[in-house]
Amino acid sequence: VLVYTLSNTILSVNCHAFRLALPWLTSPLHLKNGALGFLPMVEMTFLLVSGLASAKIVFVRPEQYHQLLTALLLWLSTFFALLPLCCETMAAMVVAYVAMILPRPWIWHVAALLVANLHEDLSKSSAAQSFAQGGFALGSVVVVLGNQLSSTGLSPVATCVIGAVSVVMSAVFFVSQCLTATTRRTASRLPSRRVSGSKLSKWPCSFTLACCLLACLAAAVGGRAGDMHPEVMRDLKFDVTASAACKVTFYTFLALSRMVLAPSILWCYELRPSSVIMAGSGLGLLSCIPALIWPTHLLAVLVLVAGLGTGVGPIEAMCISMIKEYKELTSIDMALLCVSLTLGAGAGSLPAVAGIIPGLGAGSFFLVKHVMCWLLLVVTLIVDRCFPHNDAEAP
Repeated sequence: VLVYTLSNTILSVNCHAFRLALPWLTSPLHLKNGALGFLPMVEMTFLLVSGLASAKIVFVRPEQYHQLLTALLLWLSTFFALLPLCCETMAAMVVAYVAMILPRPWIWHVAALLVANLHEDLSKSSAAQSFAQGGFALGSVVVVLGNQLSSTGLSPVATCVIGAVSVVMSAVFFVSQCLTATTRRTASRLPSRRVSGSKLSKWPCSFTLACCLLACLAAAVGGRAGDMHPEVMRDLKFDVTASAACKVTFYTFLALSRMVLAPSILWCYELRPSSVIMAGSGLGLLSCIPALIWPTHLLAVLVLVAGLGTGVGPIEAMCISMIKEYKELTSIDMALLCVSLTLGAGAGSLPAVAGIIPGLGAGSFFLVKHVMCWLLLVVTLIVDRCFPHNDAEAP
């Protein structure tokens, strides 16, 4: 699990560092302010396309997963190294940008499948998945803290070189896994919640789509919380320091939730994944209350972002475990989850959506979060009650 977590951390660090370095990398182009505003839409579009295409991993044998992961990381490191050379023209920069986006859903997909098959026990598998997904949050903490604490940052070229080298190191870890790991099965044959013999086990079913809806809602709840929309912060009279404090707080509690809190609870109490989601969404909606009452108080906002980070942190991993609990986990299921997470996380950055909350007033941001947490709780409860449990199965 540590190898996959380290890989996720390195990938997260490099993605954040790339976004920070992009304005300096494109400075020779003398672009106007806002000229790169189309990149979030480009990123979301190609993440969706690549996420859907990752369903083709179903044709890859399980013993080749580590080789595939190594190749994807080497692809990513190559374009990291070439990025400074590609920023001399806008077209070359966009091509390099897209080339770095395409392998990311595949990397998440393969790593999550490998982690899901490490343990037969569902609680241990859920704990391992949450810990591994915490690598992304840990990488965000490293970059955000480094950006806030460092007075003189690295040059863009040095950032790209370090990024390329670190991704290569991550690939080397998986080469060692290829040489030492024994062949693993693609799916754990856990006790199923469905009636055995159903042919839905290898294909998406209504339960898979319900879990995708939960993943999309969770990503939407937490997606913009860490950034705290700039217009919202400005309307609430918060300065740059307050915005940075919110971002650091969110990612710190997100990492702690995924890597410490959720795994500890799952190992000790053996809770079902749906119970963890309901508890997390309940914590999220409670944390919104102080900000609803005192929207201009920084402490109330910090309670909000800390509660959302803690509450929604493990939900991504729990959605994977819910599918694994119900049916055989396949690459098609993972591809749909990847698309759902992308839609949820990216929806808030779309111009049509991003302008709604500021137009309704700064305080509406907290109300929207509160309502979405209620929606996440209710949908999880409905999904948990509408699908059969183990004790309801035919013998």
